[in-house]
Amino acid sequence: MNNDLRLSVVGVGLRPIDTRLGRFVLRLIGIVLLLGNGSLWAQQTKIYEQEPYDVITLNAANQGRILRVLPLDLPERRVVPSSNPNATLRIRLVDNPDEEIDVAWGGIEKIDLFEDRVLRRARQLVRSREFDDAFEHLGFLQNSYPNTVGLEETVDSLLFAEASALYRERRFDRALLLLNEVYQRNPNRRGLVTALTRVSQALFAERIKSQDYRDARRIVQIADDQYGSNLADSVRNWKRQLQSIAEDALGEARQYSDDGND
Repeated sequence: MNNDLRLSVVGVGLRPIDTRLGRFVLRLIGIVLLLGNGSLWAQQTKIYEQEPYDVITLNAANQGRILRVLPLDLPERRVVPSSNPNATLRIRLVDNPDEEIDVAWGGIEKIDLFEDRVLRRARQLVRSREFDDAFEHLGFLQNSYPNTVGLEETVDSLLFAEASALYRERRFDRALLLLNEVYQRNPNRRGLVTALTRVSQALFAERIKSQDYRDARRIVQIADDQYGSNLADSVRNWKRQLQSIAEDALGEARQYSDDGND
């Protein structure tokens, strides 16, 4: 099986490398080819702006060779290795796109799809809080590779992470807007209700402090309408606080009226 793989690859000019130095050089080349996984090259040239290609890593029996290939013709772009030991995968090398090669599935260690590399880069950008760049990568995937596994979860993570950063910057309006988007997409996301409560509370307190009671009531109404039982306790507390403020204001008005009648 592995011999068949070597023959099919060698048949189009890829020579096996047997020397220790040769194997080192080949692996070094492979590292260079895979710099799109978040290295300096990826930072200089955004992955999604590159010509798309997939990466096949062969197994140890084939010296762990790394092949850059044109995007593979896979059903729904899902890597599902064949259970047939004699099955082959047809590829075209980036450096020789006009010639097709059959590679035995049994000789493949892993396949790294172009869209998966873009997604990994987006996740790196989310972790480093480079939200604008992350959004660009994810927007590209949503337009060009909408079925990428893990895409929607990463979009949620981006929105949630940026909302958290905005909360720390006390930009509560924007943070609540992003959290609401997450809620519309995935209301059961872990930690979302806690974050919504915290941000809504901060926004409500800010409005109360500035005596913007109209907007404070609007925040309460939105929380009640959109999040229902999830924020029910907070909504009740906020309503009681507004009621107390209204009663205090009414008492002051009556006192002022009484004083004026003396």
